[in-house]
Amino acid sequence: MGTIPRPVKRPGQFPPFALFSKEQRQKIIEANPDIGFTDIGRMLGEMWHQLNEEQKEDYRKRAKVIQEQKVRISDGMKTSVLIFLFYF
Repeated sequence: MGTIPRPVKRPGQFPPFALFSKEQRQKIIEANPDIGFTDIGRMLGEMWHQLNEEQKEDYRKRAKVIQEQKVRISDGMKTSVLIFLFYF
């Protein structure tokens, strides 16, 4: 018996803070090699709150572009799965 492939889920939101964290996490670790996971998160939160609105807006715009790219990729994958199911 063949298995039915699961439908491809549409990607969730990509928050601007996630982009900020991704870019800053390694810098924090390099500057503080013995820092713990929770302390990294706390520092990232503090750094985010210290950004002005213009800097946050830059992250919002870039996160939106990344989100749109993920949606396009996801939609392309859905089309591929549907074509595969139709022909096979």
